[in-house]
Amino acid sequence: MTGLVAAACAGVLLASVPAGAAPAPAPETSRATSGPHCATHVETRKTTCYDTFREAVSATTGGRVTNATQAKAAKDSAFVDKVNETVGATAGTAATSRAASDFFLGVIYEHTRFRGASHQFWGDGPCNDFSDQEYWMVDLLNWNNRISSLKTGSNCDIELFSERDFNGAHQLYFTNTPNVGSAMNDQAESMVWK
Repeated sequence: MTGLVAAACAGVLLASVPAGAAPAPAPETSRATSGPHCATHVETRKTTCYDTFREAVSATTGGRVTNATQAKAAKDSAFVDKVNETVGATAGTAATSRAASDFFLGVIYEHTRFRGASHQFWGDGPCNDFSDQEYWMVDLLNWNNRISSLKTGSNCDIELFSERDFNGAHQLYFTNTPNVGSAMNDQAESMVWK
């Protein structure tokens, strides 16, 4: 069962887009190791999964954030920004698996109110106000039709689409959203950070 959950967490296609550039096809991400809480760096497309939300955050911050339980993150509206501040404030103090310039872009959750399996996303920089898309997922693969809540970060808004390749109904989220609404709940098949 763990293998199925791990594969579900890792199955996404990702890429980033420089301002003004046309999207290029993204290669498939690496497959997860285990666990329902995954993290993907959108530039390297490396995905790793963990047994707990706390382990995922700890690993992706190079051990600089070790107390981020899923319950704490759900209650804290500024969770993603606080993680980014902590990572930036302690950059250079120890050798870590994350570069100091990495930014926590956000988290998607399987259930409403930031519960269930989760998938964190990291990028080389924050979103800016001058680009239509900074990063994108052309197909959520095993995360298709599973997103029920999300947290945004690094100045990024998240747009969900009901079909792959940014087709179908779509909804833009500007802030942490405990319930993506009936139009998108368990409906999203592609996603853009703006």
